Amino acid sequence: NFFSFFMQLFYFHNRLIHWGGYKMESLVEKAKNGDKQSFSRLINTIQIELYNIAKVKLNNEDDVKDVLQDTILDIYKDIIY
Repeated sequence: NFFSFFMQLFYFHNRLIHWGGYKMESLVEKAKNGDKQSFSRLINTIQIELYNIAKVKLNNEDDVKDVLQDTILDIYKDIIY
């Protein structure tokens, strides 16, 4: 899935995204340790960018929502498991 690939690139290339002073890596690490608030912050940080990319690629609002939901679930699985 394109968005899972995007997230892998995002993380592995160590692009820093700041949210309220937190770096993305910090949010991921905290989420891995069970911090639900950090996972929410992580998703809130990337959600708009993911939506915009999906909207350009898919052009259908229902498809965009489905892909975003699948992508967020994939991110959750990658972090938690």
